[in-house]
Order: sequence, then C-alpha cells, then structure tokens
Amino acid sequence: MANKQNLKHFHRQDNTNEPLAAKPTQVRLPERVEQSVNRLPNKAAWLRRVIAEALEREGLLQPDDSY
Repeated sequence: MANKQNLKHFHRQDNTNEPLAAKPTQVRLPERVEQSVNRLPNKAAWLRRVIAEALEREGLLQPDDSY
C-alpha cells in the first residue's frame, strides 16, 4: 500500500468537485484517437466530462449538478 505522505497531489484542471474514484479506469484507444486526445490541454478533465455525458445520454447515469 502506498504511503500517502509520499503521494503527489495534483489540482483538478476543471471546476468540478465530485470525489474521484480511488482506482483509475484505463482503456486502450485506437492510435489516431489517442493522438487527438493527447493533444488536448486538459485531457483528464475532458475525458471525465465526455464519459459522464455519454453515460447520461444513454440512460446509464443519472444527471448530476457537479458536472
């Protein structure tokens, strides 16, 4: 288990305040998609937003005011 004193804490790059999961979700992307995502200035914030929007649109997540 990691020593919490040694972990570097990063400030969120968006204005959301919903708690983040302890474990990251990872997915391999097609190369051209990955290249486009990696060019984004706030990649993690963008990915969180579009995943939440897609889940809401498909009825798999209830809308929440924190996004």
